[in-house]
Amino acid sequence: MKKITILSLSIAVVLLVASCDGIRRKPGRVYMPDMAYSRAYETYSVTDSMKEALEKKMKELEEQKLELKKKTEQAEAKKKEDGKPVVITA
Repeated sequence: MKKITILSLSIAVVLLVASCDGIRRKPGRVYMPDMAYSRAYETYSVTDSMKEALEKKMKELEEQKLELKKKTEQAEAKKKEDGKPVVITA
């Protein structure tokens, strides 16, 4: 039993000394290469599909704006006729 303990302690000491052998020039394995090295692309650049989606959204907003303007004008005309405040819902 004593021989096994001495042998295992001596192996542990040898491994400890061997692992601390100075400056290492080789990086070894990379844990997560996708996170360590960036890929060359621009994150905030506008693509063609994004341009089309933005144009579509702008058209929808313009239509909503015109519809709301029309409702407002109708409500103001009705307010002048009735003299009561009118609530506008979108």
